[in-house]
Order: sequence, then C-alpha cells, then structure tokens
Amino acid sequence: MNKQRFVVPGEFLTVAEEFSAGKNTWEDEKGNVFSSASGSCNFNKEEYEVSVDSSKTISLIDKGSIITGQVVLVKSSIAIVEIFHAEKDSQPRILNEGRGVIGVSNASPRYVKSMEDEFKVGDIVRAEVLFVEKGNVELTTKFNGLGVIKKRSAFVKSF
Repeated sequence: MNKQRFVVPGEFLTVAEEFSAGKNTWEDEKGNVFSSASGSCNFNKEEYEVSVDSSKTISLIDKGSIITGQVVLVKSSIAIVEIFHAEKDSQPRILNEGRGVIGVSNASPRYVKSMEDEFKVGDIVRAEVLFVEKGNVELTTKFNGLGVIKKRSAFVKSF
C-alpha cells in the first residue's frame, strides 16, 4: 500500500537510506530527499522509492542551471551576484536563494589574479550553478557563453 500526502517544491520528504528519489524529487549532498513539484507524495514500499505525482512540475534552481544576475559586491577572491533569473533546459527555475558566489578559481579558464580585474559592481553576468546548498549558491563563469554580458555604465564626473 502506498502512503500519500500533498507536498510543495522544496519540502523535505525522507532520507535516501529509507526511500530513493523518484519522479519529481531530488536528493541533496547529505542524502535528504525533497519535492521538486506540487502534488501527491507517494512512498512505494515495494521499490523503496518516493515520488510526487503532479500535472505541473515547478523546478528549483539546481546544479547546471544558468542564471542571470547583477554583481553587487567584488572582493579580491570572490564576486557576489544578485540572481534575478534562472533556467535549465529552457525551463524557468524558481529561485530558492537570491544570491550566488563566484570564486576566483571559477571566474575564468585562465589565471585570474583578482576578481576586481574581472567584475565590477553593477555588471550583469550569465553564470552556471555548480551546486546549491542551504544558504549558498556556487557559480562559475569559466565556460563559453558565460561571464559579463553587460558592463556597468561608466560615469564621467565633470566639474
């Protein structure tokens, strides 16, 4: 017999030791299984799998998602990006975290001495999500098609 309840995206369902992640679910690095859709949660005790039956999947930002955002802080080793759009496989993603971090080692395929050489506050960037962990979204701009897509406006001060 299957146990069912209504769940929403991001809701904790179980641990992978008890039930593996099935349709419309995902597992984090710690082995916790969460819903990625709204719908009926099904615990299949024969196959030890949890799934969510939903007519419409609402996906959260995750590894491999492509984000667009604005650089809000630049230090020598990191840039903080305010994320305002995310998609994966041409499908929009829900932003469960509002900011992401680009580390100096993930800024470019070439050597970067300082993030201040790569990014300025106000730059609009396109980046790929490397991983999402509660409170932390790690980004990269190393690959083709990623990086600054619009430089911040240069202001000229005249006297």
